[in-house]
Amino acid sequence: MSDGTDRDQRQESPGRTMATHVCGDTADEIELAALTEAREVFGPYRLLAVIPSYRIYKIDASSSARHRESGKRFEASVTVRAGDDPS
Repeated sequence: MSDGTDRDQRQESPGRTMATHVCGDTADEIELAALTEAREVFGPYRLLAVIPSYRIYKIDASSSARHRESGKRFEASVTVRAGDDPS
């Protein structure tokens, strides 16, 4: 990988996944937060899907400071899969 070309191709290949750790007050909020984080990585035109095998936990003293300070009630580690670029 002497130039950015290989890295760019790696990021653009289909079937990539990203693990996110997000918080929200509902399952929909949690999934939207995960998709929003993944969008920053995969770009605006990539088809994204939440892998529906995650557990939601109540935010408590053992949660990260970021999540405790968020004002949200729940947290989850959510995996997002990136599909083919439609362009």
